[in-house]
Amino acid sequence: MKCMLLSVLVLIGMQSKAALWKAENEWSDAYEKKYTEFIEKTVTPDYLKQKNITTDCADAVISLRWIFARENLLPMASLSSGGGLITNNSSQWDSIASLDERFLRAIRDINNATDSKTLFRDLYPVKLNAQNLVAGTMFVNATQTSGHAEWIARTNFDANNSVITFYASTVPQQVREFLVYPFMKVKWPEKSKNGFMRFRWPVKSASGINLVSPEKMQGYSLEQYELGQLGQPASDMDFDDFVVSRLVGHPQDGLQKLQILASVLSDRIDNRVPVIEEGFKLCGGGKCKPESLQFYNHSTYSRDGAILFLIQGIFDLLYSSRYKLNVDDQMAGQMVLRWSQIQTDVKFNIEGRSLMLGEVVAIWNEAKFSSDPNDSVLKRWGLQ
Repeated sequence: MKCMLLSVLVLIGMQSKAALWKAENEWSDAYEKKYTEFIEKTVTPDYLKQKNITTDCADAVISLRWIFARENLLPMASLSSGGGLITNNSSQWDSIASLDERFLRAIRDINNATDSKTLFRDLYPVKLNAQNLVAGTMFVNATQTSGHAEWIARTNFDANNSVITFYASTVPQQVREFLVYPFMKVKWPEKSKNGFMRFRWPVKSASGINLVSPEKMQGYSLEQYELGQLGQPASDMDFDDFVVSRLVGHPQDGLQKLQILASVLSDRIDNRVPVIEEGFKLCGGGKCKPESLQFYNHSTYSRDGAILFLIQGIFDLLYSSRYKLNVDDQMAGQMVLRWSQIQTDVKFNIEGRSLMLGEVVAIWNEAKFSSDPNDSVLKRWGLQ
């Protein structure tokens, strides 16, 4: 998934006067725990949408960390594409009188000056355990042309639900709800390219604000790279199976994974119903101009992409060998039968018509749906 913005923040030669805020506290394990609680309890899928903050994937993670740091008067720093360090002491926005407006402008400029690759350098890899794989921990990929960043929104250790749920934004950079999806990663991370990571702490010093070196951070570990090397026993397991085993004691079997994916998919589709209806009331017939805030608020491009992602995950589970460890021939047959039943049993009410899940899956696979809020309800569902 593509997610990188190459624009660089140009720092105009302006007389330095005022910082974004004065850091009165210092990062600590207690504040990291508070950050985890902030991600779990406060950050909903529409959290940044409500604040009218445009994001792509890296932007979302960076914005959340800056917001939390400001609210708790903590030092904050992000490496920019130009190689410099942007901090809460940066003063190029001091011509904006309103502190809130100044901060929102700074967030926009910081997002334009950073990307998934600069974010990767702000982070450090962690040990794969329940102490580190908590809400706020990210999985960042800097291996592609543009990379991707997502974060753990919540964890559930009963193994019958999705053990890890991710939130993420995506491209293009715009105001949007976060994508929501379960943990599905087969390949083991590679050092200096991707992996589960957490933020390094910005600390105040005589020279300003700097980032603590990765090796000095709590939970620092290279094990996710070392265990994935050929010849290690762990490499026989898919990465998600290994992580789930670490967290709950055993991997989820194929039927459990199918049920989780199907349940999340059904919820995403069901939640789309009122969004489409409300969107048509406000935008139907061309009342919302493309690129307008109202258009963005009532379109469903992110939601529809998440639905397709889940459908692809189910097909991957059923018809590829990615989950070979916990799917033998007998279970594979049971899974196909169960998926067939789910597709006919789960139904949605669309404009008085009962639409089976299997019909929705076919519509998405054939790209017959519409994400445009100006279109009719039936067209939004691929029924017109």
